[in-house]
Amino acid sequence: QLTKKEKIALINAVEQAIQELEEAGEKVDFPAVARKLNIARSTLYRNTTVRHIITSAREKRRLSANTLFKLQEDVEDLKNRVSYLEELVSKNHCLNSGSSPPHNN
Repeated sequence: QLTKKEKIALINAVEQAIQELEEAGEKVDFPAVARKLNIARSTLYRNTTVRHIITSAREKRRLSANTLFKLQEDVEDLKNRVSYLEELVSKNHCLNSGSSPPHNN
């Protein structure tokens, strides 16, 4: 059983370990934090506050990765739409001016 001081020290150490893992671009999960702190995973699981901190950090990273992927897809879709609109404008301009539209390869 940990004393109150030891619990606070553990929470601070876990938060620091998570920050270091995130900065290094490494996966944040119970085994990674336990390895970083050189402690048993059971120590992390037993403390509800620590368990919540690690679970939240893991979920935040997962959501961030999904959000970035979705944004990249959206940007690509928007680029395609802009290209399509540019082509339509060019064709419309050529029809109004009587010239043939430029051909894109």
